[in-house]
Amino acid sequence: MDLDKPVIRELPEPIKCDVCKIRWPEKGYQMQMCAGCREKLLHPPIPMSIRGAAGVIALLALVAFTQFPAALSAGVAFERGRNAEKEGKYQDAEGYYRRTLSLFPRSTLALARTGIAAYHAGDMETALEDLQKVAGREVSKELADEVNSIIQEIDTQVEEYERSQKGQRGAPANAGGQNR
Repeated sequence: MDLDKPVIRELPEPIKCDVCKIRWPEKGYQMQMCAGCREKLLHPPIPMSIRGAAGVIALLALVAFTQFPAALSAGVAFERGRNAEKEGKYQDAEGYYRRTLSLFPRSTLALARTGIAAYHAGDMETALEDLQKVAGREVSKELADEVNSIIQEIDTQVEEYERSQKGQRGAPANAGGQNR
């Protein structure tokens, strides 16, 4: 080699992004990364499992929000029934409880309160139907005592009625009258 001729020296191996190994890294950072890889690291894509879970939660929230007005109106109707019952307006209370039952037909408490209100309103047949539906269900001690006392009162009234019917059948048809 001739020393008098200028020679282009060899370039060092170019510095590339540590992640993609394609682009030049941004200057001023300790880790050698290009702008695209740095952006991906800062804002990674959301995994599909998280997206799916978020979708399910959003769907459940939507269903809950659509049913909330019905549950709220049932709760309001039930409370109005309680207030009417406290005021002695048993027919009104029964109507409010029926409105609650139209939205929550399996509600033991609403069904029992409906039967109790019907009993106090004088509608024995409806009271018996409603109270029969709650028979055997688990309830609070106070509610069980109230329902059982009403059932006992109805049983007593039925027994008295049956006794009075037997007494009328046994009496002569023309008692106290003259035979002609």
